[in-house]
Amino acid sequence: MEENLTIADLERRMRPGGYSTGGFLGEHESLLAVISRDAHTLNVLDITFEQISDALEHILQRAFTKREEIKKKNYQEYDRRENSEPKWHIPRFPSIDGHESVPRFTINRLPSIQVGYLVEKNMQVFLNQYRGSQCCPWGCDPETWGQFTWGYFDFLIVNRRKGLFFTGPGMIIHLIRDHHFFEGLKSPYRVSPTKLALTLGLLTKSNPDRDRYK
Repeated sequence: MEENLTIADLERRMRPGGYSTGGFLGEHESLLAVISRDAHTLNVLDITFEQISDALEHILQRAFTKREEIKKKNYQEYDRRENSEPKWHIPRFPSIDGHESVPRFTINRLPSIQVGYLVEKNMQVFLNQYRGSQCCPWGCDPETWGQFTWGYFDFLIVNRRKGLFFTGPGMIIHLIRDHHFFEGLKSPYRVSPTKLALTLGLLTKSNPDRDRYK
């Protein structure tokens, strides 16, 4: 993390057109207000930032491991033309939740079991990988984020048992764990802590008001 970085500096980086085209925050959102709101949400849900980031990282690590296993097993099936993808490669979905091109899943409308990576028996993961990587607005070194440099892919996770799903950028694990940040409510890349917790099955107590917390 960069030293002497002010909230004003961070907010400038997070606005649309700053460190990302869509922005980590909306044009007029307050970073501290967003972080405070999400901290309150996790308190209501009785979940910690570490629990939620660890659970998400575990699912994505399993998906990447399965991806590498499939690559190794099916190496002979590669179409060796330049920039081609193997025939068994998953379809690519954008990261923006609610975008018209993102499929909308329910318990009665689930993706084919033949695509994506099925982990933990009922979690279906889709990965959209990029050549470049996203920089953390706090100026953190990506090599300290964990096993992967999480800024170079987007994901879609579907809980087939519950018919729930959410999308997000790979960097969100780092942002949640180290900065307690799920991105702004006006950001197209926000990952709702409630939706994440519900989809990953992290809620340990029933709360009638939980659906209010997006």
